[in-house]
Amino acid sequence: MQIQIDTRERKSELTRIERQFNRLGVQSFRSKLYVGDYQSLDNARLVVDRKQDLQELCGNVCQQHERFRNELLRALDAGIKIIVLC
Repeated sequence: MQIQIDTRERKSELTRIERQFNRLGVQSFRSKLYVGDYQSLDNARLVVDRKQDLQELCGNVCQQHERFRNELLRALDAGIKIIVLC
């Protein structure tokens, strides 16, 4: 399995996540993604948008509503399903 990781993912998380993928035998590489944080090359129409916790999700929905909404609309227009993972 090969996974793309968005280049805008937090640097502190990148190392931890890449190590976990390596342990599981998952090949990963960094690339700017259209939407979300992670995308499987096996199913490019399904992405994961990782949130650190519910507080980050609430901040996205309430304080950064327009940016978050625009990302969801881009995904909808492109036929991409987003899994929001807290």
